[in-house]
Amino acid sequence: LGSSGTAISNSGFTTITATGAIALTLTDPTIAGLRKVISQTSSSTAAKTVTTAGGAGIGYDGLNHIAAFDGRGDALSLQSISTAMWAIVSNTSVALTTA
Repeated sequence: LGSSGTAISNSGFTTITATGAIALTLTDPTIAGLRKVISQTSSSTAAKTVTTAGGAGIGYDGLNHIAAFDGRGDALSLQSISTAMWAIVSNTSVALTTA
């Protein structure tokens, strides 16, 4: 993905290729057990954020709902544990925040 404002699916693999800063939205899980991997392949250090569509109500880890990808190799592997929560399976250099 290389353009801001894009909604990304709640399962499968998404590659962030943008060289500039972009803001993406992760579609909320619809069932428990969905697997999602988001990875950045661009070497750009411009901020690329992925916010959960449900905002603070649908978090990555019970608190944070914004993931910041800042360099090549940054990756986040998720599994939905309900329709209101993601669990982090692995996190490679992705900063998680609430704002």
